[in-house]
Amino acid sequence: MEIVFKELETMPASLQDINLFLTVFKQQSRKHGLIYYNWQDNLQALFDLEITARRREKVILNLKDSDYLIGPHPDELKGGVTYWVFETEIKGKVVHIELSLADHTGSACCYAFKPK
Repeated sequence: MEIVFKELETMPASLQDINLFLTVFKQQSRKHGLIYYNWQDNLQALFDLEITARRREKVILNLKDSDYLIGPHPDELKGGVTYWVFETEIKGKVVHIELSLADHTGSACCYAFKPK
């Protein structure tokens, strides 16, 4: 099943699109797993935030529409896939999170998870 979101560079996504993305992302994560890119940066973020990988995954899977920042945003460096940006707070620090549904394995992807 292919999901098409309105790609608006200058306007935020609708609440409906944000919730649809989060629902599908969480379903893909549970079914196929969650792949993390930029391993070194992601590992450094775990150290900086003093959290475990399991806690990071819980944070991602508990994102809400109110954590949405921007997206879907096309990324030509990743083969034209789109990613969504969220921000949430962990231990008093704002954490920047970039997520995508696009992976050839069906897995959900986390391109960034780092404190601002």
